Amino acid sequence: MKNFPDKIRLDVLSLFFALTISSGCAVGMAASGDKEVRTEILEVGQSRLIVEEVLGRPVSRIEDSNERRTDVYEFQTGNEGSTKRAWLHGVMDVLTLTLWEIPASIYEGSQGDTKSITITYGSDDRVVEIGQVIKVEPSKPQEEENDHTYN
Repeated sequence: MKNFPDKIRLDVLSLFFALTISSGCAVGMAASGDKEVRTEILEVGQSRLIVEEVLGRPVSRIEDSNERRTDVYEFQTGNEGSTKRAWLHGVMDVLTLTLWEIPASIYEGSQGDTKSITITYGSDDRVVEIGQVIKVEPSKPQEEENDHTYN
């Protein structure tokens, strides 16, 4: 009988440890994320190196006959990490015995948009033209036409 309280304490600690280990997707997704890209600091005349510092590497490049090059950049917006959201998800995971992971992971997975911008450079690798920021729509699988006749 002396070990009974220790046994309960061990069970509670084991349960707490298991819940802590099993929770994490939503917590990790909320804590991590891409820093918000500030496209408003881009200006005509800046070097390509400065643009790539802000936007990262281009996803595609188009060269034209006028010694100009247009690079297309994609970046994420709206999914910046938040320690407050991560803590909230962690607490809710413990309180709901990890059932919170289902809606929280769906919520965190739907955060953020992919956006695109085109930047045109002159022969000296300096910005000549800055395009509009546009939202990139996720590609949908093409539906095949159904030509079957049913009797």
